[in-house]
Amino acid sequence: MTLTEYSIQSRSFIPKITFRLSILIRFVSFLSSYKQITGQETKRDLETEIDLFLLNTEFLFDSEAPHGNVVGTSIKVVIPDEYHVKARSIVNLIDKYQAELVALVEVKNRDCVELTQKNLNHKESWQIIFLEGRDTFTGQDVAVPSKFPVIKETVTNFPDQWSNYIY
Repeated sequence: MTLTEYSIQSRSFIPKITFRLSILIRFVSFLSSYKQITGQETKRDLETEIDLFLLNTEFLFDSEAPHGNVVGTSIKVVIPDEYHVKARSIVNLIDKYQAELVALVEVKNRDCVELTQKNLNHKESWQIIFLEGRDTFTGQDVAVPSKFPVIKETVTNFPDQWSNYIY
């Protein structure tokens, strides 16, 4: 049984999988650097491989006020045309690399992520895990668009934080 089958069909295969978003991002970063270091390409096994994509969106911000008490003033607020061009560029990268799980950092809010989701190929197959960041300088957040079903209890192993994640 593959991880994909476990995620979709069965919770009895192995104990409940839990992760923290920061650990996922580090893991994705490690995997992407491994391929760059080794330079090796292998034949893709569709039943056992998951394509992960880590993308620093470099301030994918809309013109809305950020959450929390943001003290930074050096971040330029984009005009709507720039915002949509940047969102389309992100969508093009995700579609180009055909990722199944994407870690997005430096996004401003859920609306920014939903704009990218609306423009993705097969947008109905994507689910979003979104977390407001603790960055008080810029108000940056993180998001994980996923083609895999999201099981709420697997986002964090701290039950008191389950409500912090928006699906």
